[in-house]
Amino acid sequence: MPVQTEPLLLDRYLPHYDVTEVDAVVIDADPETTWQAIRRSDLGRSPVIRALLELRGLPVRLRRIVSRRPAESALPPLTLDEMTRAGFVLLEEVHGREIVLGQISRPWRVSDPADRAPAVGPSEFAAFDRPGFAKIAFNIRLEPYGSGRTLVTTETRTATTDPATARRFGRYWTLIGPFSGLIRRLMLGLVKADAERHGPMRRIPKMAHIEGEIEIARPVEEVFDFVADERNEPRYNPEMLRAEQITDGPPGAGTRFEAETRTRGGTVKMTIEFTEFERPRRIVETTQLSSMEIHGTLTFEPVAAGTRMRWSWDVEPRGIMKLMGPLVARMGARNEQTIWTGLKRCLEGQPASPVHA
Repeated sequence: MPVQTEPLLLDRYLPHYDVTEVDAVVIDADPETTWQAIRRSDLGRSPVIRALLELRGLPVRLRRIVSRRPAESALPPLTLDEMTRAGFVLLEEVHGREIVLGQISRPWRVSDPADRAPAVGPSEFAAFDRPGFAKIAFNIRLEPYGSGRTLVTTETRTATTDPATARRFGRYWTLIGPFSGLIRRLMLGLVKADAERHGPMRRIPKMAHIEGEIEIARPVEEVFDFVADERNEPRYNPEMLRAEQITDGPPGAGTRFEAETRTRGGTVKMTIEFTEFERPRRIVETTQLSSMEIHGTLTFEPVAAGTRMRWSWDVEPRGIMKLMGPLVARMGARNEQTIWTGLKRCLEGQPASPVHA
């Protein structure tokens, strides 16, 4: 079955469009830090962005000259909150996830139109269809991406209200479109720099990063549910002596387990907590041991053969373990492959059966 993702807020306001462009970046900061950077970053501090915005605003500048109106004063800081100064309307915002802004305009016009675009609020934006105008909407969307990282995407959509306007806008976009794309990419670069300057990943040294994947010939829901109940791990990981759930209810965000694993020097106790839980797609978890802390993500993807499971772990050292990063990375990679190969054998060698209640 296909993986379900949360619908775009952008789809509510401009589901049908003539032109769309999408850009994305992965930021080494958690979603909240990244969100604050998006809301605070002054895009105008980039000379290139300011110059490109001046180019995009050339028709407006020519309009002022034709009408003998004074030029605008120096631009203030260019944040998302200031976008309304440029004629955009805040269509919707969900804190930490997505913001959508829109505008109804005639960006190709040099002289003032006899009838300006009417003031349209969020509730009227999607249905607006008065001939002669372009509807422009763009979003910035955040999604967690592994441990302490964020995937940021921005999409700009444009729809015109009649064929003649579509042709006019097409000529305008042929000139302006490449510069618009450059503005978006520079904007994402500024946000990335701001977020990573304040984000926790700038302060926490990573000892090791471990990742891999495996395909298991079982349905994705079965694989997810079996892995999500950590009490099953001793059945496929011979080094895991025990695993007990210490919180109530079915597995989900906030569920915690205590486990004990065998090592060459004896046994090690650990605590595992699910920090994010999206069945049957993704589990984000933190594991605490006396010698290290592990942040990681498991993802589950339906494929023709059954399920593709990927793991990605960031290991943070404590004490003497800080000096053993390369060794831990090599050993960890081998151990993870052994563990998940054991899971594959366990699930593929048994009929579908209920897991722990």
